This record gives sequence, C-alpha cells and structure tokens, in this order.
Amino acid sequence: MFLKFLVSNFATSNCLVRFADSPSLRWASWGALTVGLGLSNHHTFVVYAIPVVLYVAWRGRGFLW
Repeated sequence: MFLKFLVSNFATSNCLVRFADSPSLRWASWGALTVGLGLSNHHTFVVYAIPVVLYVAWRGRGFLW
C-alpha cells in the first residue's frame, strides 16, 4: 500500500518538475491525471495535491485559463 502512495507522489512530482521547466498543457494534463489517480487511491494525497494544483494554476494562468 505504501508503494502505491510513493509511486503516486513520484509521478506527480515528475510532472510538476517538467511543468516548472517548460509550462505546457501537456504536462498540466499529465499532472491532473496523476493527481486524480492519487486522490482516488489515497485520501491523504490531498495534503500533497493542493499545493501542487495551486502552483500549476498560478504558473500556467496565461494559457490554462
């Protein structure tokens, strides 16, 4: 069970780092998918997901809205 949580965090972190390097709709979409999968599997993931979602929304506000 801990391994699934670790993989979810790693996948989301990977998408976040790639989005921070080159903001694009592609990495925002992959990040949304990994956050959604993480939230469906572990409800404590919301503690990690809220700051990630806020960062992506702030950083990509020019082309995501």
